[in-house]
Amino acid sequence: MVLVILIASLAGLVAYWFRPGTTTDDVDSLLRQNLSTGASEQQIYQFLDEHRIEHTRVDTAAYLSELADYPPDTPVIIATLRDVDNWPIGESDIEIYFIMTKDGRLDKWRITKYLIFL
Repeated sequence: MVLVILIASLAGLVAYWFRPGTTTDDVDSLLRQNLSTGASEQQIYQFLDEHRIEHTRVDTAAYLSELADYPPDTPVIIATLRDVDNWPIGESDIEIYFIMTKDGRLDKWRITKYLIFL
């Protein structure tokens, strides 16, 4: 009986670890379906909150190496999807950089995936 429980538990863990994770293409597709250029900050926050995506308030691109090609005072909202690959050790996160215009409208977004190993 213990052996059966052990085998079933291991099979469940393997199935969990090997299920498909979220890709940057998945995120881009979701964004394209729900947001467009010119969206307001409120519309972006509403989308992120509805999808339970962790996010910051508007900040600037200063000190963000991912946005080094933008002026430091460029407004940006950063959103993070955590542990998108279901790995047993380590983590992979997807960050979305919502690049805003000076008047608070969405200009474009940039999506980056980070691998974090323990």
